[in-house]
Amino acid sequence: MTEFLADLTKKVFRFRAVPEYVSGDIDVATITAFENFRWIKRKHYYPEHLNREVDDV
Repeated sequence: MTEFLADLTKKVFRFRAVPEYVSGDIDVATITAFENFRWIKRKHYYPEHLNREVDDV
């Protein structure tokens, strides 16, 4: 749902006559008491071997 709402916000701002405050790819993460911070979906700026391995969701 978070990704849907962020994408919807991007599309709404695309048609407004103001600077784009939301644009580009969407990164999604969760913060919980048990897992702390965990990426759900993110873009990689570095090669895969430099990114820490994380269990798939």
